[in-house]
Amino acid sequence: MKKYIYFIRHGESLSNLNPLFSGSDDLLSDTGLKQAVLIAKRFKHIEVDAIYHSGILRAQKTAEKIEKITQAKPEIQYFLKERSGDFSVDGTYRYTEDFPQFLSRLTETKNFLENISPEHAVVVGHAIFLKALVSYLIIGSSLNEDLLAKFDSALAMNNAGISKCVFNEETRKWRVMSWNDLAHLAE
Repeated sequence: MKKYIYFIRHGESLSNLNPLFSGSDDLLSDTGLKQAVLIAKRFKHIEVDAIYHSGILRAQKTAEKIEKITQAKPEIQYFLKERSGDFSVDGTYRYTEDFPQFLSRLTETKNFLENISPEHAVVVGHAIFLKALVSYLIIGSSLNEDLLAKFDSALAMNNAGISKCVFNEETRKWRVMSWNDLAHLAE
């Protein structure tokens, strides 16, 4: 059996306009609200059995728009939150969640997704985390901080981008089927 997982970066938030790193209460911008509606419309003819999100407001609001079309009830999974960090005195962003902690959360997420019963799931989250997660799904435990930095700089993940992955339960392998699809924004 195969599981189809759609990884979605939330719609544009107010802090994405500056660009700043967002807090947990950052709201979707007017554009972000429109993007969330367009994402939802994209799933009008795509089966969705479950929706998971980080519990952070911008992801939650995006997930709620998808719920209106699919009727799948969003569930909070706190391990989907963005990688923790803050700004240092010199104004640069530094992670406060060290790599072993982050890797542990990626492992928890991978195990969760591989063991869910729904065959078609949507995961609404955040760029840094989702890029790291997909990198981890593909290369597994050989992911290290240097490789993660390379994936992070090489993989674009726009607001409202949809990436589709498939997990084959027989082979226990993940495949990326599409990445950062923005076709729904052309409407």
